[in-house]
Amino acid sequence: MHVFELTGDDDLARWAGAIEAARWGDDGEGTHTEASLRAYLADPTNVMVVCHRGCEVLGIASASVRRKPYAAAPWLYVDEVDTALDHRRRGVAKAMMTTLLAIAARHHCSEVWLGTEPDNVAARGLYSGVPGAEEEMFVGHAFTI
Repeated sequence: MHVFELTGDDDLARWAGAIEAARWGDDGEGTHTEASLRAYLADPTNVMVVCHRGCEVLGIASASVRRKPYAAAPWLYVDEVDTALDHRRRGVAKAMMTTLLAIAARHHCSEVWLGTEPDNVAARGLYSGVPGAEEEMFVGHAFTI
């Protein structure tokens, strides 16, 4: 198992195909294509990591380095940590979180922030086991445009 940060210099067509070949949960969020990965990675604040074994994708995670108008140090917002169905509970997500924390440190971030649903027991267990994690309860709102 290997985790790496995907960049625009990588073979994005190959990685998009490998991501799409993995079995994911039924969230229906869209399709990873070379064009979508290239557009996402064109923004230098965006980060994507891939966990794989050979040509098989085990998991993906995306994040972005953000700044607040009142803080000198940036922070990392983790948008998604997703493990392929056949590879859950095998350390994939923890390996990706470890990589994201290292990327945050490389960018001199003061903190890493992410949210998950209160009933997502697996995700909450993972995040609470990551060194430095502190659970905060909040109410989120989604707006359909």
